Amino acid sequence: MSAENRTCSLITMSRLQNMNSSDVTYRQVGHDCSEGFRTGATGKGVFTIEPDSSSSPFQVYCDLRFGGRTYIQRQDYGINFNRTWRDYREGFGNVTGDHWLGFEKIRAMNDRAICQFVIRLTYNPRCCPTYRQANFKHFKLTDEDDGYRLTFDSLTAGQSSKNRLTDMLTEVKGAKFSTYDRDNDDNPTGSCSQIHGAGWWFKNCTRCNPNGRLNPDAVNVSADPEEVFWDGDPRRVSGVHTALQCK
Repeated sequence: MSAENRTCSLITMSRLQNMNSSDVTYRQVGHDCSEGFRTGATGKGVFTIEPDSSSSPFQVYCDLRFGGRTYIQRQDYGINFNRTWRDYREGFGNVTGDHWLGFEKIRAMNDRAICQFVIRLTYNPRCCPTYRQANFKHFKLTDEDDGYRLTFDSLTAGQSSKNRLTDMLTEVKGAKFSTYDRDNDDNPTGSCSQIHGAGWWFKNCTRCNPNGRLNPDAVNVSADPEEVFWDGDPRRVSGVHTALQCK
């Protein structure tokens, strides 16, 4: 990308405590994790980035494989994602574990970059495949006044058929984000966020709920609308990772 579209600052992160041995403890990246990948950074862990339109640097979780991915959501341990509009705007949790990065930080990364939106569901290793994934090209968000509306071009065909997640986002393309205290969906009979116990782009209530409540111990999805589910796969989800991969 040309210099006029991106100005990068390298920030050195202080040492992090109590991280897994596979995680990175000293690294430098610039605008996002994809830039770190392009400049030779490796591994995975918490990094500090400074996008052009951000007023200050902030920490993110990076996976510096596959072109470099910046996590915007991570759910492995089951923290509560049924949060307020302000929480989703500012972010919550801890980037070393379960978290939502925050819409304003996501928009800062995505403001001048061309990004894919990557969503990956993992399952208990006793059944195969152990994960499924979908990548959506040219992901963009509108601003808060417009409800952080979700836009993208199309689903890519990067995964093998057994690992490909069913497309549940095209039907909510153009939807505003909703939380239990900010009902932006099209459901005339109630709040989809309250029904599903999570924030998401619900439109007229959706066929997926990746920010729902984790319950990974059982084999199959229950009828509980507040649990994590993704239509087209009946198995119980053990983890949800959502990331941006930018150029």
